[in-house]
Amino acid sequence: MAASGPLIGGLFGAYGGNMSGNMMKRYAEQVQDFAFLPLRPNQESKLRVFVCISGWLTNEDEIVSPWTAFSDYSSVYALRWEKKALLELGTALDTFVRQYAIGYIKSEIIKRTVLASLWSALWPVGLLKLGRVIDNPFNVAKARSDKAGLVLADAIIDRAQGRRPISLVGYSLGARVIYSCLLNLAERKAFGLVENAVLIGAPTPSTTESWALMRSVVGGRLVNVYSAEDWVLGFMYRTSAIQLGVAGLQQVEGVEQVENFDVGDIVDGHLKYSESISQILGRVLDADLASVADR
Repeated sequence: MAASGPLIGGLFGAYGGNMSGNMMKRYAEQVQDFAFLPLRPNQESKLRVFVCISGWLTNEDEIVSPWTAFSDYSSVYALRWEKKALLELGTALDTFVRQYAIGYIKSEIIKRTVLASLWSALWPVGLLKLGRVIDNPFNVAKARSDKAGLVLADAIIDRAQGRRPISLVGYSLGARVIYSCLLNLAERKAFGLVENAVLIGAPTPSTTESWALMRSVVGGRLVNVYSAEDWVLGFMYRTSAIQLGVAGLQQVEGVEQVENFDVGDIVDGHLKYSESISQILGRVLDADLASVADR
């Protein structure tokens, strides 16, 4: 793949993309491997822009492959960020979920519900012993997602997307990239740049304060997609600030015009998100997708 500089610098060029060499140097120093990848050629003439962000990788194709459901009416770009960290997280998730006796452990958790397990810290002993497999890769990738969000905010403020409205969609740590980005835009009072934002299975707080700040910089729809059945997210997030809630496990409450979509009927574990994106987005953004119902 090409380096991130030319990819970002040429992004939306027909609409006045404004990324200088100095800007790109600054971004490269902050986050490794940051680039926008077009899903289709010759997208610059489209009136709307979507930036889609995957939250872990089991192979490089998953940077792009979950997002192919979007229609030809939009310019769609996948954000490549911290590929090495996301591949390490994907490998750890796959090992954690698929190679251990998770069926029994999952049944034990469901007896109490995921949130009850999270709040009480009563995780099965067998699961806690396996925590070392997932904890470090998740915490490393989570920290880097926060930095990637700041870089994305810079790119948006610098009008990498030109003058067209931009919408952000991400799952898992890709949703946390969006969370970090929107909070930074709010801190900098950068209003009117983001049209819509959809956070799917987000390992972020669900506090009224943080989501109200995010709401202030999103002109259109701000959507929280969650599953109370996502025991993997609950377990990974157990060492974080659980007193602030977990958006990927519950509704965001107390903020007007934040939409909550429960996809527990689709997602019963975190790994299901990447393979269910078309179905989820068909429920949330059906007007922006092409023939999702037929996929």
